[in-house]
Amino acid sequence: MYHFVFHDIDEATQTIAHESLQYRQLDAGPITIDLMGHELEDLSIFRASLDKRVDGPGFIEQGRVHLELALGGEGPHLYSAQEFSPGQAYLAGGNGGGHQLIKPGFDSICLSFREEVLAQYGGQNIVLPAGGLVQAICPHRAAQLVSLSREFMTGLTEGLAGRELVDRMAQIASECLPESTRDDRAPSASKARATLAAKAREILVECRESTLSEVCDAVGLSGRALRRVFSEVYGISPVQYRLAVQLGKVRQDLKLSPARKGVVATVAARHGFWHMGRFGSQYRRQYHESPSETLRSRVR
Repeated sequence: MYHFVFHDIDEATQTIAHESLQYRQLDAGPITIDLMGHELEDLSIFRASLDKRVDGPGFIEQGRVHLELALGGEGPHLYSAQEFSPGQAYLAGGNGGGHQLIKPGFDSICLSFREEVLAQYGGQNIVLPAGGLVQAICPHRAAQLVSLSREFMTGLTEGLAGRELVDRMAQIASECLPESTRDDRAPSASKARATLAAKAREILVECRESTLSEVCDAVGLSGRALRRVFSEVYGISPVQYRLAVQLGKVRQDLKLSPARKGVVATVAARHGFWHMGRFGSQYRRQYHESPSETLRSRVR
């Protein structure tokens, strides 16, 4: 059993087993991530909550099936352009997952099973979409999983009691798997909006020199429409998003750089920051510490 409180999104994501997460903090100010969980061979389970908006790619380890229950937050959150709200579950198989947007107040319980465990209960023929699947979950099953998860994380996992808990959760989780991953419904307006915003996001991140006018042309929206759609989905403007991404890249590089004179300026310039005074103010506003403080506390 573990229970940690983090104030750095990179440190928090490195703690989570069986997932590859590359989140970045979008909201300015100190972030708090509360993470508790327990690890067994057949089942990894954790509960996570945070108070700031974060996003980034997340992928599930091969050979695992991941079931996440949304408990709260200023949702809807987004998993691969799919809205994810309380009362729903996010399901993904090995090497599944995609871009995720988690909003303030996020609270969820995540169960990661070995595929063989779910296969015992009829889940062996389910192939989940590459980006995972968000679907409504029976309230009774959700309540059972939450209750069993809490019991699991209190340490009642030794011997027969632990085996029975894992088997019971695996049985309920297998019942949550869809009979088919085919979806012939027309895309909803919210998903179409999220898809447009995601396309704009990719251009903003991958093409640092692109102008907003070029982004608008690429997604087929006017400047006003782009700002409205992006704000509705991500809660911030495209300009604010790009700045948060660039600052996040600087922060990651500083944590891995030697604490030598001139390193901050070099790393900042690498990511498009040339005015050091303005950059320093933006960085401190985002993370409540200076770039030099991040450099001195780098990962060793």
